[in-house]
Amino acid sequence: EALGVFDVPSIAAHCIVVNDEDLAILAEKGVHVAHTPKTYLKLAMGMAPLPRFLENDVRAALGTDGPASNNDLNMLEVLRIAGLYHKNALGKPEALPRTKLLRLATQAGAQAMGFEGSGVLAPGHPADLILLDTSGPHWFPRHDLAAGVVYAAHPSDVTHVFVDGEMIMQDGELLTLDEDRIRYEAERRAFRMVGTPM
Repeated sequence: EALGVFDVPSIAAHCIVVNDEDLAILAEKGVHVAHTPKTYLKLAMGMAPLPRFLENDVRAALGTDGPASNNDLNMLEVLRIAGLYHKNALGKPEALPRTKLLRLATQAGAQAMGFEGSGVLAPGHPADLILLDTSGPHWFPRHDLAAGVVYAAHPSDVTHVFVDGEMIMQDGELLTLDEDRIRYEAERRAFRMVGTPM
């Protein structure tokens, strides 16, 4: 803050160890904090205080971190972990309601990345959305679809993906990317990075 870093739009990764003064600075400067709970659990780093961020008006958003610390980048799993971990840690099942978690994963994430109009379904906003197949047994009963997304949805439930109104996945098939090539390149580069021949 003293260096002026927070005088421009900023994302602070993690913020696992923060005090009251830090929270006040983050809130005052409008800094977005990326909360990636799966990474913290996998690396035994301790958990960033998401409820304290929210209580202190810090602009938190859920994220997956990178593939080196969160192998599958499953945002649905991040939703679930964030809700379950913090409810348990606080001893409050009502903490972090499902609708709040969904906003942290959608609208808050879009705002953190500078896409102010994204993250909501409304006229005049970019049509960035996914469609989910809710016919699987893990979705039943379907009396609360928001809870279903947060606590039951699987990545395989995603059938369609739209980015700014353009369909990039239809019936589970990527339309604009070469999935086989992506898998090949990801594996080739990972093996090269760790010094293991493929």
